[in-house]
Order: sequence, then C-alpha cells, then structure tokens
Amino acid sequence: MMTQSGKNPYAALKSVADALDLPRHYRTDLTKHDRAYCEGRWMYKPFLWALYECGTHVVELGPGMGAASYVRMFERTFTGLRWYRWDGSTLYELVNGRRAEAVAEDYR
Repeated sequence: MMTQSGKNPYAALKSVADALDLPRHYRTDLTKHDRAYCEGRWMYKPFLWALYECGTHVVELGPGMGAASYVRMFERTFTGLRWYRWDGSTLYELVNGRRAEAVAEDYR
C-alpha cells in the first residue's frame, strides 16, 4: 500500500501520480485543478482522491458533503479508479471504491 507524508497534499498527490505515470489523459486535472484545490482553503482538511488513466477526482470529506454519493457515482461512471485518502498530513492508498465509500460514510 502506497503512502506519502508531509504537510503539502499536492506534493503527495503528484508523487503518487508520477510514480504510476497517471493520469495519461486530462493531466490538468492534477496539475491545475488538484493543485489549486490543495493550495486553497482546504489544504489541511481530509479528502478522498481518485486517480485513473483519464484524470482525477477530489471528494471533500465532512458533514453534509454527500461524499459517499460522489464515490458511488464515480465508481459507476469511471473504470480503473485508484482511491486515496488525505488525512491532513498523509496520503493513504485505499483498497477499492467500497473502502473509499466507507471512509466517506464516516464523515457524514
């Protein structure tokens, strides 16, 4: 299981993406949108991150965010998603979309 630690979530995301050579398409999901998200006001808040061949998805975790619904929607819509959880200081790889959904449910 791959983990990346540090205070900069974008550096952790980029390190994992570079090691896996993903995404192969829509790379600006990572380099523009995820970077802006990580450098914004949510920098130290937990979130889920999905990485796959055609981009990335960030799912905010928190009460009333509907995170589990987003995870389910992404799982139905896209294939080959690799899920990760940023806890405020470390990026953890999750086993699968069901585990990502369970993590999201913990934040309802």
